[in-house]
Amino acid sequence: MIPMNQRFALLAASLLLASCGAAPPAASTSDLADPPEPSGPAVRIEPALSRLAPGSVLRVGARRVCGFSVDSPVFLDGRGATIVACDSSPGPVDALPQLKAGIFLRPTASGSAITGFRFEGRGVTDGAPGALAFGVFSRGAEFVVVEHNRFDGTVQAVTDNGGRGWLIDGNRVRGLEVFGCPGTCGGGDAIVLAHSRVSDASADDAFVTSNDVRDLPPPSDLIFSVTGVLAYAVRGPFILNNTVSLPGSPTIGIEYTRTAGGVLIDVPCGGGRIIGNHVRHADTAILVTDDCAADTIVEGNRTGTGMTPLRTTRLVGAPAPQPLGLD
Repeated sequence: MIPMNQRFALLAASLLLASCGAAPPAASTSDLADPPEPSGPAVRIEPALSRLAPGSVLRVGARRVCGFSVDSPVFLDGRGATIVACDSSPGPVDALPQLKAGIFLRPTASGSAITGFRFEGRGVTDGAPGALAFGVFSRGAEFVVVEHNRFDGTVQAVTDNGGRGWLIDGNRVRGLEVFGCPGTCGGGDAIVLAHSRVSDASADDAFVTSNDVRDLPPPSDLIFSVTGVLAYAVRGPFILNNTVSLPGSPTIGIEYTRTAGGVLIDVPCGGGRIIGNHVRHADTAILVTDDCAADTIVEGNRTGTGMTPLRTTRLVGAPAPQPLGLD
């Protein structure tokens, strides 16, 4: 695990990198004004991406664009762009190619920054045309910044599978959806930090800060939990000052565990900081399983509209989440 002083240095560096060439960040997620949704046919931006040198800035502007993959470190400034699913958009789950991602980051895209986009995923569980299942999805890209974006619908807004040192800050997730069972049977996790199930790569030392997550009530017969923030078999996640509102059942605001989707990843887990979060409505506000409790601090969190101080919750009986596309 990265030492504490180095981790804060990484956070400061990530914030500096993300601000290069981009608009100043908003004060908070609740202060973000909704830009008008662009209309017209979606365009592909891969030709523009292919001409960029590593470390360049691409300013997209208020238009509809097809979901796309990123192969090198770039700074993507949406400036009001809306990303939708197209036939050309990446499908990160081989067995479910119809489930499209807005931005798919390959390992060679380490060091990228993504800001100012709207990801259109409303109605994806009902087969709505153009709806994204995933917002930002990555396997192995490290030190990525995802900040000040809006995710409408989707079943997983931000998924970091095996990339350390991410900053996920100031994003809004509205109307998070979930695929029920039988059928696709998964998703419903707004922000996922995960250890790889097939290698040593892990989303360790990530910062998840000041995000605002709200979902649609899940089906009453769901056999797994909808989750605001899921830290899955990773070391040292910082989960700070997020607001999570999850009506319905079964729901977990924030979970830190080694088991998801029926798969236990037998690696060291712990050293997390879950501090200053506000969880509303969820069945279980914060769940830290015993196998991730070592050196984990849970303090200053609140639940409900009355802002009642919340103690650490360590439970085993709540249904585990079931994220999609992890390997």
